[in-house]
Amino acid sequence: LAARVRGRRDGWPVAPAALLGGGSGVLFALGAGSKLSGLIVAAPIMVVVELGARGSRWRIAGAFGVGAAAATAVILIPAVGHWSAAYSQLVTLHLNAGAQSHRGVANNWQLILYQPERALEMLAVVLAAVAVVGPVRAVLVPVAWGIAAVGATLVYQPLFLHHVVFVIPALALVAGVGVHALARRRVPTVAVRVQLPAFAFGAIAVAVFVAVGAFQVGHRQAQQAIRAGAHNAAIASVIRSETATGAYVISDNQFAVALANRDVPPSLVDTSGAQILDQLMTTDAVERAARRYQVPLVVLDSGRLKRVPGLLAWLKSHYPAAESVGETTIFEVKS
Repeated sequence: LAARVRGRRDGWPVAPAALLGGGSGVLFALGAGSKLSGLIVAAPIMVVVELGARGSRWRIAGAFGVGAAAATAVILIPAVGHWSAAYSQLVTLHLNAGAQSHRGVANNWQLILYQPERALEMLAVVLAAVAVVGPVRAVLVPVAWGIAAVGATLVYQPLFLHHVVFVIPALALVAGVGVHALARRRVPTVAVRVQLPAFAFGAIAVAVFVAVGAFQVGHRQAQQAIRAGAHNAAIASVIRSETATGAYVISDNQFAVALANRDVPPSLVDTSGAQILDQLMTTDAVERAARRYQVPLVVLDSGRLKRVPGLLAWLKSHYPAAESVGETTIFEVKS
C-alpha cells in the first residue's frame, strides 16, 4: 500500500510480498477464530490488495490465502470429530439468539452512538472528510473498514453494548490519517495574517475531542470501575468465607468468583444473554453442574441467571439459605 500511495509502480520483491500477505492471513484467521466478527476486517484487506503495487498484488493475495488457510486449519483441530457442536456454538447459537431478540436497526444505531464513543466518531468523520478532500488515498483502507464495521453492527442481532468495539479501531485509524493529511497542508489565518500549518488546527481539534473523550470515557468509566471493583471485592469476601479452597461456585459474575480464588463449573462459564435467549442455559443444566461439582454456593449478581426459567424456584428449594450483598443474592446449601 505504501508503495502504491507514493507512486511506485514496480511492485514489491517476492519475499516481502509473501511475508506481508502470509502474515496478514495468519493474523486474520486468528482474529476471526477468537471472535467471528473479526471477518469484518476482510473489507479493508481487499482494499489493501487492490491498491497494492503492480506485479505484487496477486502474490500478496495468494500468500494471504495460504496463511489464512493454514491458521484456520490449526484453529479447527480441536473441533475434529465434533463439527456439529462447533457449528452450533459458533453459528446456530447466535442466529437463534438473534431471532429470539430482534431489536432492529434503530436500537443498534443508538448503541453505536453511545456517549463514550461519540467524541471519537465525530473526530473520525471530520478528519475523514479532510483526508478525502486532500486527497490521501491511504484513508480508503480505514474508511472501508469503518463502513463494513458500522454496517455489520447495524444488522448484528442481538447487539450488546460491548459489540460497539467493532468500530473503534477503524475510527482511530481514520482520525490518524486525517491528522496526517492536515500535516501536509497549510492554510491562511485571517486574524494573524500568516501561514500556519494546518496540522496546528488539526492538533487543536484532536486535543478538544481527546479532552471530551477523556472525561466521558476515562473519568466516568474509572468511577464505574472503582464501584464495580468494590462490589466484586465484597462478593468475593463472602464467597471465600462460605466456601472451602478448591470449591466450585455457580455465578453470572465470574470476576467475583475468580477474585475469591474459586472455580466455576466449565459448562457454566458462559452465562451470556445469547446463551439464555437460545435456551442453552437452562435450570436442568445448572442442576446437573451443581450436582456433578457439589456446588455449595450460587451467586446471582448480573441479572442474567435470574432470567433462566424456573431457576429461582429450584434454588429456593435446594439452597434454602440466602444472603444479600446489595442487589446480589447468594444462595447456600446450608439451612
